[in-house]
Amino acid sequence: MQSSILSLLFVILLTNPALAFTTIHWPGTSPRTHVVVAGEGFDEMGSQFTKSALAMAAMIIDQDPQSNVVLYIAEGDGQNPTRTRLTEWLTAFSPRANVESNGTQLTGQQLLWQLRDLKAVAGLYVYSHSSPVLGLVLQKNKLRFSSELPNIESLKNNFTEDAVGMLFGCNTGLGTAPKLARLWNIPIMGSLTSTNFQQLHSNGSFYNNDPGLYPSNSWASVNLRSYKHDWKCPDGDCLRMKTDNIPYTGKWGKFSAGLGFYKWFCPANNEDRCLQGMRNGAMLWVGPSSGQFQLADFINDFFCPEDSSSERFHRCATDISEALRANNLSYSAFEGTSLNCSFSECAADLSFTNTVPRKLILTPRLDRSKDSTMMIEVHAYLKAFAQTGIFLL
Repeated sequence: MQSSILSLLFVILLTNPALAFTTIHWPGTSPRTHVVVAGEGFDEMGSQFTKSALAMAAMIIDQDPQSNVVLYIAEGDGQNPTRTRLTEWLTAFSPRANVESNGTQLTGQQLLWQLRDLKAVAGLYVYSHSSPVLGLVLQKNKLRFSSELPNIESLKNNFTEDAVGMLFGCNTGLGTAPKLARLWNIPIMGSLTSTNFQQLHSNGSFYNNDPGLYPSNSWASVNLRSYKHDWKCPDGDCLRMKTDNIPYTGKWGKFSAGLGFYKWFCPANNEDRCLQGMRNGAMLWVGPSSGQFQLADFINDFFCPEDSSSERFHRCATDISEALRANNLSYSAFEGTSLNCSFSECAADLSFTNTVPRKLILTPRLDRSKDSTMMIEVHAYLKAFAQTGIFLL
């Protein structure tokens, strides 16, 4: 079975090395389907979106083995798998995977059509470039996936009652995530700053693979930490995506505020549904959990920044514990002005400059207590797992 799948993949690559997108399907025994999407990486990102998406697919298979898992991989610069990578893909999961080539572009409209054909979507997890106002970039210079797509709201009936969305690209929480949460009536996680790829180190922690931000070059090639079973990472790169801990600076401008963690946006006036989504999302977080979920370990890993000495991480973990004991909502680990966000939207406005090229200006609306957003989110996770917590929807 494995050799036949490899042969099929090699034929696909040899006959058409510029495929628009590839679908890998791991069938389950239930009608539920989790959809993972890897956007095109372009020259600068290469296959890192794909490797991070594979790590999420592996986590879903680990946590929800009865469900179907579908992975859409946008082809493009740096995305075509090598022979070694293909072998590792199949070894990482199961020879039961079905592979299909698609001759069309993975545009936002195409992804909508793919989702429309699935009737019990339990989760949508997208690893891609994104912009604060235009949506998610799946393939270069093609129509994006956003809340503005015609008939995007029609997908509402395709999601299960416990479905979630997790959007890992930059600034997805400034527009796309909260808008889709309202349209689809499901909890959706988004970012409020730039995001980066983190690599698993041999010491068991994830670090940004940038000079000065990791302790040594001793990277893990097998993930012994995140799964119930060891997983050999594609090309030996055990990757995930995490938010940066400073306000966004990039193509769209230099923002004056942000958040250093992925923020949840939820259906209006439905606390139970929001907490359920946060709980489901936490269980799928690719972190250093040693295959056994521990809430305190998740909270520290999810909210705290890392550095080569781990000093910032340990200080943050201690500060969170002290803030919980003192019922102090004002603590934030973010290096910069924190956005004030509810579970429906963030108190900030975006506007364009008159310069060429045009840039975006983010203007916070400070209508709530400064820096309370992080600790409210921490309390919500505690309550999601039936522990004492404050929750303000």
